[in-house]
Amino acid sequence: MYSKTTLPPPASHRTVLVVGDYQDQGRRVLAKFTPTHPESPFQIADNGTYCESSKRHLRVALTPAGLSVERAPPDAAKDFYDSKNSRRILWGWAQIPGGAQALPRQIAWQAELGQLLFMPLREQEQLRQLPPIVDRTALKLRAGAPQNIGASWPAGAAKHSEVVATFAMPKAATVFGIGIAAVGGKPAKEAFVEFKPRTGPSPDGPWWEVRVGVGPPAHDGEAGGGGVEAAEQSLRLLPSDMEIELRVFVDGAMCEVFFMGGRVALTLPITLGAEQAGFTAFSDRAAAVNVEAHRVGSIWVTPEQVLGTPV
Repeated sequence: MYSKTTLPPPASHRTVLVVGDYQDQGRRVLAKFTPTHPESPFQIADNGTYCESSKRHLRVALTPAGLSVERAPPDAAKDFYDSKNSRRILWGWAQIPGGAQALPRQIAWQAELGQLLFMPLREQEQLRQLPPIVDRTALKLRAGAPQNIGASWPAGAAKHSEVVATFAMPKAATVFGIGIAAVGGKPAKEAFVEFKPRTGPSPDGPWWEVRVGVGPPAHDGEAGGGGVEAAEQSLRLLPSDMEIELRVFVDGAMCEVFFMGGRVALTLPITLGAEQAGFTAFSDRAAAVNVEAHRVGSIWVTPEQVLGTPV
């Protein structure tokens, strides 16, 4: 049994990762705890592992304002501090049938948003295969008419791919996003943003929130579809944000979507319908989107590459 210690009031700006076994369908829930809550039930073992009987999987950030506790999507997660690059990296298993290693993520505290970010590592860009399938193409979207991203995708390219789509910040309520693994214009999943303009700041900070998610294609006017293979969350936006970015990765039987540089990160299973699968962009209002798409190469390296890497 681990010995437990109650988290003390924060004395400095630092981040701690707390790990357990928590199943939450890819969702994260943020709760704030300040020094005015001395009876907080969240405790950390001496070895850094959260060890309450419920075995929830939580991330804890210690900030000058107080404690932020966040449920985390990866299962059997482990983190480490990369001292060479001054960053903390999270590894974990995706909660999909059969399991799979999720993308490693850098964890960072964003004070203005009052939340943790979970970002793909910058090394991920080194796996982009050249030339790109779609190279920073500006698409004009017609209301309610999904448009293919790229004229055609090489056979099998969508199975291991990355798409980065940047939408101009809308001025009115709208739903837009990316169709994933689309065949004949019909995607297997949709990553969507249900945007609503800012009506005022949150009582907790300068942001406002919009609904985002990943799920089966929408039907009957409902954004993002539904079902057990879907996940939704609130995305925080700031008045200074001028664009909304979606970064989509597909790797075999799963897809991972990062909204706004990791403010929301969702991992779900996916079924690719055909070798010729591609991606689409959609919006229920006329919109503009810049898109870049790449085939993603293998992570495997040779013993010679490992031995030749500088320490």
